[in-house]
Formats: sequence, structure tokens, C-alpha cells
Amino acid sequence: MLSGRGHELVRLAALLDAAAAGRGQALVISGEAGIGKTALLDHAARLHAPRPMLRIAGTEAETDLPFAALHALLHPVRKRIADLPAPQADALRTALGHGSSDGHDRFLVGLALLTLLADLSEEEPLLCLVDDAQWLDQASASALLFALRRLQAERIAVVLGVRTGDERRRFEHSPVSPVSPLTGLPELVLEALDADQAAAVLAEHRGEIAPAVRDRIIAEAEGNPLALIELSAMLGPEQLAGKVAPLTLYTEASSAVGRIESAYRERIEILPERTRTLLTLAAAEGTGDVDLVARAAAHLDAGLPDLAPAEDAGLVRVAAGAVSFRHPLVKAAAYRGATLSARQAAHRALAAALEHGAVEERDAAADRRAHQLAAATTGVDEDLGDLVEQAAARALRRGAPEVAAPVFERAGQLSQERAVRARRLTLAAEAASAAGQLARSGELVDRALRLLGDPVTAAADPGTATADPGPAATATATATDDPGTATPDPGPAATATATADPGTIAAITTDPGTAARLAAVRAAVEFEHGDPALAGRLLVDAVAPIVPAAPDRALALLGAAAGYAWFAGDGDVLRRCGRLAEVAEQHSTAPLGRISSVIRATEQLLADGGTADPGLFQAAMADLGSATSADTMAATYAVFAALRTGSDPEALAASEDLAAVCRRQGRISELTHALQLKTQAHFFLGGFPEAEAAAAEALHIADAIGHTRRARHVQGVLSLTVAVQGDAERCEELARSGIDGVLAPGASWGGYALGLLALGRGDHRAAADRLTALLAGPAGHTVIVRFAVPSLVEARVRLGEPDRAAAVLPRFEDWARGTGRAWALGVVERCHAILDPALDPDRNTDQVAEARFQAALGHHEQATRPFEHARTLLLYGEWLRRIRRRGEAADRLRAAAEIFQRLGAVPWLERATAELTAIGAVRRAVTADRPIDELDKLTAQESQVVRLAAGGASNAEIASQLFLSPRTVGYHLYNAFPKLGVSSRSELARFVS
Repeated sequence: MLSGRGHELVRLAALLDAAAAGRGQALVISGEAGIGKTALLDHAARLHAPRPMLRIAGTEAETDLPFAALHALLHPVRKRIADLPAPQADALRTALGHGSSDGHDRFLVGLALLTLLADLSEEEPLLCLVDDAQWLDQASASALLFALRRLQAERIAVVLGVRTGDERRRFEHSPVSPVSPLTGLPELVLEALDADQAAAVLAEHRGEIAPAVRDRIIAEAEGNPLALIELSAMLGPEQLAGKVAPLTLYTEASSAVGRIESAYRERIEILPERTRTLLTLAAAEGTGDVDLVARAAAHLDAGLPDLAPAEDAGLVRVAAGAVSFRHPLVKAAAYRGATLSARQAAHRALAAALEHGAVEERDAAADRRAHQLAAATTGVDEDLGDLVEQAAARALRRGAPEVAAPVFERAGQLSQERAVRARRLTLAAEAASAAGQLARSGELVDRALRLLGDPVTAAADPGTATADPGPAATATATATDDPGTATPDPGPAATATATADPGTIAAITTDPGTAARLAAVRAAVEFEHGDPALAGRLLVDAVAPIVPAAPDRALALLGAAAGYAWFAGDGDVLRRCGRLAEVAEQHSTAPLGRISSVIRATEQLLADGGTADPGLFQAAMADLGSATSADTMAATYAVFAALRTGSDPEALAASEDLAAVCRRQGRISELTHALQLKTQAHFFLGGFPEAEAAAAEALHIADAIGHTRRARHVQGVLSLTVAVQGDAERCEELARSGIDGVLAPGASWGGYALGLLALGRGDHRAAADRLTALLAGPAGHTVIVRFAVPSLVEARVRLGEPDRAAAVLPRFEDWARGTGRAWALGVVERCHAILDPALDPDRNTDQVAEARFQAALGHHEQATRPFEHARTLLLYGEWLRRIRRRGEAADRLRAAAEIFQRLGAVPWLERATAELTAIGAVRRAVTADRPIDELDKLTAQESQVVRLAAGGASNAEIASQLFLSPRTVGYHLYNAFPKLGVSSRSELARFVS
């Protein structure tokens, strides 16, 4: 019986029942050491038995070993990895050290884990127990959290025990820490037992105790169950009976946990010397590998029999090939109670034992050996630094940048050479950036710059390792060879104002390659959290020197710099990027020729406010759809070219190809951008449901991987679709998210959406004010803002301000005539049809307007963008009604209404219907060959699943695309079918045709 834990036991039973019923859940149980987390995990295991279960416990010794915890968790089911989809199986094998390729997108490992666990739960519910999750290596923690946040219809229950206290430091730089309150996992916090509950625990374990003694123990234990048991165990029968004062009970420790550790340390101190040596060795090894401990013990003139006194004392247990400590606090007491020289000797002995490992585990043994040697070293060691750097590189190849970053950092501490330390900090910064830890990567860049540029500052800053290495912490705490701090991650604000001036990166070091790498990381930080203009400038400054020697790398970085500059409206940086890209292409053999063309054309768009050489954009689009895995940036630029020239079908095809490449290659991080571009293309083509589906998938992934900036951009794009449909509340919510900030990622889209929303509701003053502010704002140079100009023209004309309308029209008209897109030319003619008569009422206005409207419709008949076509029909119909040509007006208005109905453009449909009513006409019934409204009955995820299933995708294929398990896909289809009134997949096609 677990005294005082009735609520917790009910919660665990409910969790297991829900999983058995197909409602997968995860639960974090948190609390201080000894509070009862492991006991609750044991209880869950008993409730679940004899059904399948996977169980591991995190260990400090493996916190810097890539995917160590995942390897242990999946070892019993490793043969089932072969049943996964090929990209997932390859990613998981690589992560576990058994793959033949380099690391994949780190989120693909999480998806593979989800699929594998779902497969394991098909026949019977599966329980996963993870104790001491605060000590999981970051790569495993990331993968596990990715999977757990997607549990829906799987028969899986996961319980994680997390110790609160100092161990939280380990996760402060991680965006996916399992102990973070931001993970979104339900948490059950274990509180201290009250006095009555504590007395019950003592009675259960110690029987009758004198009241005064019992009260003293309860006071010292502070409601901690383990403290109650261990502190009472320190007392003999006479002390428990109150016949002798319990003087030995009191320790100088200030907390119950400290008193427990002190109690264990006292019990260890009375053991024989060789036994203490073996305990220190086992604690330093950390994983319980009895064979490794035995081999290492031989280097210390000891052996496993020396553990017998500790076993007799109940401190450890040796069984089934493992050395198990009674509690992690025993391990801590054994390690921290040893002298520094004893700890170093233990680490050296373990390193020696690891030197000749099995061939199949050679990399893992090399990683462990490097970490053991590093733990035994307090100063510089160039050879060891090389070994630790190699371990970090292996972690990176296995797709564990969150593990590689602190290991590269530790490698830097082991070198005396400032250039070597700076290079390793650069590698650490790149790894942290790849792990999504941008603020942390910015801090590492600053430290590298201090090393490269200021010897005095570099020498004065002692620095320590920034990640708590566990038992090795004491051995390495005196390292003074590398600048840095042990303080928590200062966050984006501090990073953006770091001491090193990012604008001087190119001038600080004589190594152009290092400067470019540091600038790339710093620019990414600046773009995400600071100043996009500064991001572009510092990157182009640093790239210039490497163009002749590394043209392919230079082109990729110039593409990023140009993107920053375009976003910030920095024409100077764009011009420099364009010139450098031309030089790089002359030296490059890679298929990146599109980049310079798009950069130059984009520069022209920014420079003159309207036109660009269409040939440059056409060159960029010449081989759309041919992108390979090494060419995704060029493919992205091809989509940019299509969107910036209004080439909607080409943009959609290119974005779909790009998304397909990302899916095939497991490039989940890049997939969010491809889906954003796909959302834009669908919107322009009038595929609003398809745009919603692509946006929902992009937001789902962005939320999963922490891409908040991308999410805000997608929300801005989506707000425009919602504005057309007239959902004011949702539009404003999405738009606010997109436009939050001076240069927010979705500012141009959100601003246009709010203006269009007002225009659709007939609030012309609000529309004019919003759109005027948009054009004058920092995003006024972007193409989407040009697309907003015709709406501003309409608002100004309706307000009786034709002169102000005429002043802004060239910003769209020059671009439209430069690109020659039929839809854009049609919109230009529409603008003139309503504007020209207002500017010169003395001319034959009817003849002028009609000619313009007819020309507009001629262009629209050959064009895409049905919403713009319908708007032209609506304005033409309104004009025809005003000049009393009612029959022709009715024809135009009915045609407009049909398109608006199909698009779900409610306010615009209401306008067309009101015009028809005014002339006594009726709107034709719209045929039901596209019952899009039916999909409104579905949740966002059900809609995504239905669309993919209607296209012929299997449950497994849909699961891979949406990062769900096949079982969850089936669950969504099961719920969607009755809502749609269908009974088979074959009937779904009519809903998305």
C-alpha cells in the first residue's frame, strides 16, 4: 500500500484504462528525490502486467551520449524496426548507431518512434515507464517528446518520473525538455506526506515507535517517504523505543534529501576501502554494466567480490548482469563521498576497460571512453580534445545536434590553442542552431568571437562546461581553459544584445571560413529574434571572402542573406548578394543557378517599386520540379520566383514537388516552409479548402518542432483566406498573430487580410486606412502588398478619393505589365474601369468604363485567381445596374455569385445577392458537384486525413505525412465517415474533387 497516494493511484488506473480503450496518454510524475515516483511507476507496472511493457531509467553517465536512452528503451523490440517505413527505419537505425547513412532530420526519429510504439500496441496495450527522465540525453528526450505529444488513438500509456531540483539545469537550453512546463504533457506533482500519512509509513515499515521519536523522525523527514524509511533505519531498537535519545539522527543537511544522502554516505564510510572503491567505480560507470565494472576493477586491483559488504548492507544488488544501487541517492553518495583522486582513478580505469570493445559497439565504446577520460581530466589535453571532438561529430552524424553541442564545447575546453577552441565553439554553435536552440547558439558565437578577437577578454573569462555532466562534474569543475559561463541560457533578448558586435564578425578572424560559419549562426539568431536587416548585412559581409574558394557554400549562404534582406527591404544587401552570387556561380558546378537570377530580379522589384526583368524569374523557373535532396534551397527559390511573378500554377506545382522531396528525405524542418508556400499558391488559385489543409499541416508540424516564426507566417497567410470568407473573429485572431512585431513574419499577409475583411463588409474607410498603413509600412515592398493595391484603389474610389487611388495604382500596374500575367492585367483593367471615369468625369465615362471592364474579362477568361475574376464580375455588374442595363447586370452578378459561392466568400456573395435583389433578379442555384461545406463538419485533422485518403493514400502513407500513427489515421476516418454520410473510402473523392 502506498500511504497518502490514493489520488495518484486513481490517476494511474485511469491512464491505463484510457490507453486500453484507444486513448493514448502520457503523464509526468514529478517531485523531489525519495518522494515516491519510482514506487508509483512500480505500481503502474503491476497494474499493467502481464501485458507488454518497456521500462528504462535515465542515468547521469549517459546524458551526453546520443540516443542512449532510446537505445535502451527499444533494445527489447529492436527487430521490429525493420517493419517501419524505409525512411523512418533508416533514421531510427542511424540514431541508434546501426545505420549506414548520416543523421536525418532529427524529428524523423521521433516519428519513427511513434510508429514503432503504435505497431507494438496493435495487439495489446503497451506501457512505457521512464524513471529519472531528468537524466535522459537530449536526443532521446526530443524524440520521446515528439512521439508523446502525438498520442491520440494509440493503445499506449507512458509514465515519466522526473526529479525536481538541480537536475532541471540540464534542460534549460533545450526546447523540448521533458521536465519543462512548456512540453504540453500532463503533470502530476507529488507533494510531501502530512503527519498522519508519514506516521502510517513508519508504522508499516518500523512497527511501534515511541511517540517522541516518531515525531522527531517525521519532522526531520519533512514528508519524504524515503527519508522516513532511511532515517528511521539509522536508529536501533532502543532508540526507536525511546529508551536512548536518537542523537545520530540529526545531520547538518538542510533538506530531507540532503539528510538521506548523508545517511547513505555514513553507511558507505564504514565499509572496507576496496568496497568503497568498487562503489565509486560503479557510480562513475553509471549504467550498471557489471562486465565493464569488473574489467575496470582489475585496473584498480579490485574485483566484484569486493562489492559483497555493500550488498550485505542493502546498498547495491548484483543480479542479471547489472549492478543496481538501492536508490540514485546511494549512487550520488558513493560518488560525491569519494575523494577527487579516487573519482579520477575510477574514470581512468573505466576508459581503459572501454578501449577494446566489441566491433559492433565500437563507436558507442569510443564515445563512452572519451567521456570517461574527459571526466578524469581537470586541465588541457590536446589528444583528449581530439577524441571528444570525434565523439561530438559522431553524435551529429547520428542526428543528435542537441547532444553534439555541449560535447563540442567540452572538446574546446580541453585545448590550449585559442584557434582550436574557437573552431570547436563554432561547431557547438552550429549544432545548437541545428537543434533549434538559437539563443544558446548565439551565446556560443559570442564566446568564439571573444576568443578570436580579444586575447585579454578570452584569458580573463575562466568558463566552465555549460551542461551538467553528471558524476563527472566534480572532476571537471576546475577547467579554466575556455571562456564561457555556467549560467542559464540568457534568452533571445540577451543574445540579441551580446557583447560581441555581430557586425564585426568578418573582421575579427583571418579565417574566412570560420567567419562565414559564425555569421550564418548569428544571422539566424538575429532574424528569428532581432533585426532581419542586420542578419542580412553581417552574413553577406562574411560570405564575400569565401566565394572563390567555396562557391557552393557561398551560394547557399547568399540565398539566406538575400532572404533576410528582402524581408527587411534592404536593397543594398540584395545588390551585393546578387553580384556575389554571379561570381559564385562561375566557380560552382552545383545546380544552384536559379538563386542569382531570383536575387537579381528581387533586387529590381525592391529598387524601382514595380518592375523586374521577367527573364530573370523565368530562368529561375526553367527546371521546376527537378529538385534533388541537395537542391532544396534552389527549389525554394524557384517557388519564390513563381510567386513573385504571379505564376500560380507553376508555384503550386513547384511547392508540391518541394514538399514531396522534404517528405521523402525526412526533412521535416524544411517541410513547414514548403507547406507555407503551398498554402499561398492554393489561396491564389482559389483552392481555399486545400489552403486550409496545407496550413493546418504546417501549423501542426511547426508547433511540434518549435518553429514559432514559421507558424506566425502561416497564420498570416491563412488570415487572408479567412478574410475572403468573412470570418471576422478568426481573421483578426490569425492576422494579429502574423503582424505582431515591427517586421513580423506574417505582417504583410495579416495587414492585407484586415483591409480586405473591411472592404468585404463595406467599411471602405477602415479598408483604406489599413491598406494605406500597410503600403507605408516596413513590409510595403513585398509582392503580397502589391497584390493589396487594387483593393486600396477600390476603397479610395468608393470614398470619392480617386486622386489618392491613382497615386498608388502604378505600384501594382507596373509590376503587372512587367510580368504579363493575364489575371494581373485583368485586375489592372478593372481598376481603370472604376478609376478613370472618376478622374475625368467629362469624358465619355460609360464608354471608357465598359471598354475597360470588357478588356478585364478578356484577360480573366485566360487566367487563374477566380476570386479576382469574381470581383471584376461584381463591379461590372454593379456598374451595369447603375446605368440600368439590368439584364446584362444580372448575368454578370450571377456569374460572380457562383464563383463566390464556390469559394465560400460569404460577404462578397451577399453583396452580389443584394445587387441581384435590387434589380428583381434571383441567383441561380449552385450545383452540388463540390459540396465543400460538408467538410466544415470535420475537425481540422479529420479534414486533412479525408483529403489525403480521397487522393488514394493509405493509412500508413497518411500517417507519415501528418506525423501520426496509422491507428490514429484510422480513428479520424472512423469519426469522419458518419459526419459525411459515407461508409467507404471510395466515396470520399466527391468531397475534394
